[in-house]
Amino acid sequence: MEADLQAFGAPPEVLAAWADAQSPEAMIVYPGNHDTVRLFLRLQSQWRHTPSGRLAGLDYGAVRVLMDSLGRWPDDSLLQDIQTMEYAAVEFDAAGHDG
Repeated sequence: MEADLQAFGAPPEVLAAWADAQSPEAMIVYPGNHDTVRLFLRLQSQWRHTPSGRLAGLDYGAVRVLMDSLGRWPDDSLLQDIQTMEYAAVEFDAAGHDG
């Protein structure tokens, strides 16, 4: 792929972005999910925890404040997407994985 990008004259910043995307920690976010992922990442400090220290879920007061500040409250579709990511994170944490 890198050779193809070079053959088509891709600028250095495109080559660098492609190289970065090959990292095991890199993830691809489809354009239709950008808003959800950005919001979810901005909520990273808004988790509630169980007494044992595991994730319990997001603080929905903080979710609303952030969505409102971005002019996205109420946006049921975005909220449902955030909840889908939240549930996956809680399940992942409950299974004993470290993120």
